[in-house]
Amino acid sequence: MAKEFKYEIKEHLADLGNGKELNLVSYGDRDAVYDIRSWFESEDGVKQLGKGITLKDEEFQTLKNFIIKL
Repeated sequence: MAKEFKYEIKEHLADLGNGKELNLVSYGDRDAVYDIRSWFESEDGVKQLGKGITLKDEEFQTLKNFIIKL
């Protein structure tokens, strides 16, 4: 039997456009990670996640510093 996929949006940080969001998300009761992905509402009104990327704090800070230098 498939294990239940569990996630919780701890903090919404930004709307990036085209349905993409930057959030702090906890997956499976783990520590929250930065999460950039598209979100959509299913036919039954439940928020569903699309393809995206998760970044640990150190990875996010590296990306942030790189963007600042652009």
